[in-house]
Amino acid sequence: AMVTDGQWAWVGTAGYRVAEYRPPEFLADVRAADTVRLAGDTLAVTIGGRYLFGAPMAGAAVQWALTRELVSPWELRIPGTDRYSLAEARWWWEESSSFPSVVAQGADSLDTDGALSLATPLPAAENGQPSRATLSATITDVNRQTASASAAALVHPAEFYVGVRAMGDEYFWRAGQPHDIEVIAVRPDG
Repeated sequence: AMVTDGQWAWVGTAGYRVAEYRPPEFLADVRAADTVRLAGDTLAVTIGGRYLFGAPMAGAAVQWALTRELVSPWELRIPGTDRYSLAEARWWWEESSSFPSVVAQGADSLDTDGALSLATPLPAAENGQPSRATLSATITDVNRQTASASAAALVHPAEFYVGVRAMGDEYFWRAGQPHDIEVIAVRPDG
């Protein structure tokens, strides 16, 4: 309802139904080692499912997908690189799709310990840009209840970045005039 000319008027209605709520009976988990990853490396993850009363979900069905999305150079957090440009920054109209793309996917089941180990190759770098690889898994129990989890990893395009920054306080430069810059090479872990 809304007020029009001092009078309440109906502009629309909506309805909903509250169905029976069923609390989750198990948890899903995806774990990946916290290491520096390069394009072309293998991402090793462990997918796990455990009932809330502690038992492993032996034999439960698992659907998984590995997605990749480009990461902005501003998202890189490499120690000692403040004020350096580390990767090609593009204007929004030059960017390729910022939506994640599916790189690999599959279906499997958990072992007797309620775990599934996967090793999936990481895709090659796109235009030398860093990316984020995310492995998402959905586990389905015998009651057709599902739970999902994911783990993400930053994927670097090479073993090192070349960083550059302007020296001095000029923001704009004139063409044809020399300017000082500082150049560094830095590993992804600093």
